[in-house]
Amino acid sequence: MSDFLNVNMESSDLTRLIKRIKGINSRIGKATRLAMVDVVNDLRDNIMLSMRNTKKGKPSGPKAHRSSLPGNPPAVDSGRLFNSIDINIGRSTFEVGTDISYASTMEFGTKKKNFAIKIKEKKSLSNGIDFFGREVIHPGIEARPFMKPAADSYNPIPAIMDRLKEIKR
Repeated sequence: MSDFLNVNMESSDLTRLIKRIKGINSRIGKATRLAMVDVVNDLRDNIMLSMRNTKKGKPSGPKAHRSSLPGNPPAVDSGRLFNSIDINIGRSTFEVGTDISYASTMEFGTKKKNFAIKIKEKKSLSNGIDFFGREVIHPGIEARPFMKPAADSYNPIPAIMDRLKEIKR
């Protein structure tokens, strides 16, 4: 007697096994893609919710704008930044982001503090009520992060597990 193990399969058995493996592979691929779509949608919703629920400071300026407190997500004022948060789904990439130019200033703040803003074409700077002269010293903008904290606090595992549970044997 030999210690050699023999497994005999007919080609029809092997063909059925390969088809089954391909079917499982296909279902896993579809479920994974759907799970990632769920994750980016949930993450976008989490970012937007953090902006809606941010703590605001005291009103300032002629329109009584209420900025968010530094360190909190930006306050929704005109809704431009808020409404720009979108998802981009490629063949193998899933992104949440915005194309608004000042989004990075809100997320990271300005590096410069107390920098001069000088006018070039007009006689003086004004906000419509007050006149400031030909130059003002801007205090800089402290970060009001909204993307990274939302991503850090989001747990994608439940969304992924829910989709993977849909795969049936």
